[in-house]
Amino acid sequence: MPADLWATTYVYGTPTLTPTRKIVPSDWDRVLIYAPRVKSLFCDNPLNPKSPATIAVYQTLQHEGVPGNYLLPNLEHLWWQHDDPAYSPFIDLFLGPRITSIKLGPRNDGRCHPALATLGQTHPGLRSFEELDIRTVDTETLKYLGHLPTLKTLRTILPPTPLSAVADSSMFSELRGLSFWPEQQDPDGGEIAPLIALLRTCNNPPLTSFEAPSIVHWNLDQLMLEFMDMEPPVLPPHPGRFFRPLFDFTRLTVVEIQVPAGYDLDDATVEDMAGAWPNLEEFGLRARSNYEPRCTVLSLQSFARHCPRLWVLAITLDASAVPGPQGPSTDAPFPPQDKLKCLNVASSRTSDASVAAVAAFISSIFSNLHEIMTDEGYLWEEDDEVGRQHHQRWKEIERLVPGLVERHRKELEILETELYALKPI
Repeated sequence: MPADLWATTYVYGTPTLTPTRKIVPSDWDRVLIYAPRVKSLFCDNPLNPKSPATIAVYQTLQHEGVPGNYLLPNLEHLWWQHDDPAYSPFIDLFLGPRITSIKLGPRNDGRCHPALATLGQTHPGLRSFEELDIRTVDTETLKYLGHLPTLKTLRTILPPTPLSAVADSSMFSELRGLSFWPEQQDPDGGEIAPLIALLRTCNNPPLTSFEAPSIVHWNLDQLMLEFMDMEPPVLPPHPGRFFRPLFDFTRLTVVEIQVPAGYDLDDATVEDMAGAWPNLEEFGLRARSNYEPRCTVLSLQSFARHCPRLWVLAITLDASAVPGPQGPSTDAPFPPQDKLKCLNVASSRTSDASVAAVAAFISSIFSNLHEIMTDEGYLWEEDDEVGRQHHQRWKEIERLVPGLVERHRKELEILETELYALKPI
């Protein structure tokens, strides 16, 4: 608009445009030239709370009369973040015929925006309801929202009533983002457990973002991470420090992590990892490429010592030899772990000289191992002669382990019998 229509004044240090006269029809000429170029518009309150309210601008536009039916005839995307209900009537200034997406922020009176009642009928370009930010919901509303077939993001305050009566397997099928606040916050984060149970009942929608106001260390029991491939691969192996922030989640029972370039772990880091997650039942560190690991077969001992319920383990390690203990050991002897049934060694390297020693070592720490798997046919292709040899060695180790376990059992029985005979009567 013409420069003489406005004067710049400073309100609490903020430069502010103030109209100096009434708008006349010719003032709209430049607006009508540039307005069709606008495709996206973000409307929000001023960052400085002392600044003049934006509502004065909307009132001016409404009272002076916008030429034509729409101020921005080609507008496609509108973000309306005004929380004061007084702003609601002015959204119509921007709802043109080409609108395809609208994001409405929450109102501070807790009510839904009145425009929601008619948007679907008046703007056919709006075909799905994908994101909702609502202050409070009751159980009936939550159930209704759960059956919206296109809802992808929900931010809300959960009701204090039990959520178990709300859920069914058809709810929240497309949900990818969830942020919530409880009405009454539990300092121990206990309010998160019912929500996790609700999501599991809803067939575990594959969330990509989850936000909660309190620590979830005591609630998270399954962690599955997958990092996208990069072409060409440019990432180095993930270092041990990558895992340390996860050690606080001490109740984890399932950990599955897959990365493109593998892991740079030593035996000490694996020891810390196993000690941090004593409740593990399934654990897998997978990669989509061959890499040279630093951790050795001694790492398996950490899982045998610290994870008594672990039954599936996948890890790549260096099994070309069985290294001796580094320095004097202060660890007390421990009985073999009897729950592990499947060991996936992925692309772990071996040698002809190490087969017997590796088999003896594994049999001494895992007494119920049934299967050893490799990446044959995946990272090791059928024509990979080196990979085929590693696979055959691991299968030989698998064959040897049961007999060695039985030998250890008999040796232990003989030792116990001899010790019993030495006791004074």
